[in-house]
Amino acid sequence: MSEKMAAVHTVPVYESLGHLRCHGTKIMAASPISALAEADQKLFKSVQPGDLSIQTSETIFHIQGGGQPSDTGTMVLSPKTPAGEPAVLDVLAVRRGGGGAILHHCRMANSAPSDVAEPGVSVEQKVDGDKRDLFSRVHTAGHVLGIAVRQLASQLPGVQESKGQHYPDDAFVQFQGTIGQDLRDSIQHGIDRLVAEDLPVTVSVLGHDKMAEHKIFVPDGFGYLSAEGTRVVEIDGLGGYPCSGTHSISTARLGKVSITKMTTRKGATKIYYEIE
Repeated sequence: MSEKMAAVHTVPVYESLGHLRCHGTKIMAASPISALAEADQKLFKSVQPGDLSIQTSETIFHIQGGGQPSDTGTMVLSPKTPAGEPAVLDVLAVRRGGGGAILHHCRMANSAPSDVAEPGVSVEQKVDGDKRDLFSRVHTAGHVLGIAVRQLASQLPGVQESKGQHYPDDAFVQFQGTIGQDLRDSIQHGIDRLVAEDLPVTVSVLGHDKMAEHKIFVPDGFGYLSAEGTRVVEIDGLGGYPCSGTHSISTARLGKVSITKMTTRKGATKIYYEIE
């Protein structure tokens, strides 16, 4: 096992094939987390002795970022345990490290020695599908909430989205500007209507010249637009956002989306929400 992580470019397969729950790939670099650079070690919590940082040539595990938690799951390795069973790594978290590397926090799930996780070893990645579906629904629900507010623009001059957090137990969308409590019911009705209409949710890559045409909202100071095009999520022609997350394929898949509270502080309004 390498003591230092090599520079590896991992293809984020989940960005183009978000429906995949299993995927075959290869380990490109492996190291104890304790051997990582200090800044990369701090990306991971609850690390135990023997925990590994694994880089693969491709990954279907969504990294934590863009307001969405990372996927979890397993990697089944081609080498066998002493008992003749496949070696299995639990994938506990996925982070983007220094230099843009995608680092999987892994722990051996059975009796296989950790040194079987070597560069060149084939692995079958398996995402926890229930968690992925939940995270996707919560993330898409945040964008539906944003569209519902955008549809009230005539009543909210100067109000713009600034950021979002799409964690199942702490989800919100923040807006620069004041949104009065008197509009809460109107926003909720807008969300309910968008969900009931079963609108397609699509992910694509758009050039800068297409952003306005597709009603893509780009927050002030957004620094991730690429000259080669930017990944965006759109809701059936109503608009969309630059986004690196995973999403449901239609608004109807979200189920009930409920506003739980609205707060305004220092000129910014947070609308908290949950899904059932």
